Amino acid sequence: MVYRRLEEGRKDEEVPPQVEPVPEVVQVPPQSVIFPIGCQGNEVPVVSPEMTNGEIREALLTLARALTTHVNRGIEPRVNIVESTMTYRLRDFVRMHPPIFLGSTVGQDPQEFLDGVYKVMSAMGVTSREKAELVSYQLWEVYQVWYAQWKDNSPVESGPIEWEEFKETFLGNYFPRERREVKVEKF
Repeated sequence: MVYRRLEEGRKDEEVPPQVEPVPEVVQVPPQSVIFPIGCQGNEVPVVSPEMTNGEIREALLTLARALTTHVNRGIEPRVNIVESTMTYRLRDFVRMHPPIFLGSTVGQDPQEFLDGVYKVMSAMGVTSREKAELVSYQLWEVYQVWYAQWKDNSPVESGPIEWEEFKETFLGNYFPRERREVKVEKF
């Protein structure tokens, strides 16, 4: 088309707009359809309203939401069991590589061990009871046996072991007061 205009020398001419007349839409009132109800010959006229596609879509979405709400009524929210069990807390704790207390290593400081483990457990956000339980997994050799015996011999009525109780007992056994005082004097 452009090529023909160039050949004929009509390149500067504009193409006239082509406008088609839009026919007027005459609104026809909806006709009612009669549906028989039952066997008694009752007839009910049903007038179908004119709805746009958007209105139909909104109506269907509202109906779907109402149905979902109705179905979910009475269902309790799901709890993530994975994050709430001690097994998974232990897995996360070990993955953070907390210090291990061997005790047989010359110069290993029990206070530094407790400080390092406490730092990891604080970052995890565990409770005081969970801290006392998790720290036991970082005790090795004789200290693991000591912890098991100490836990078994603690009175039942005292309840679960808390972090402060473990810390005081551990330091009392493996970091006597005399050694602590000597260490304080060095500073």
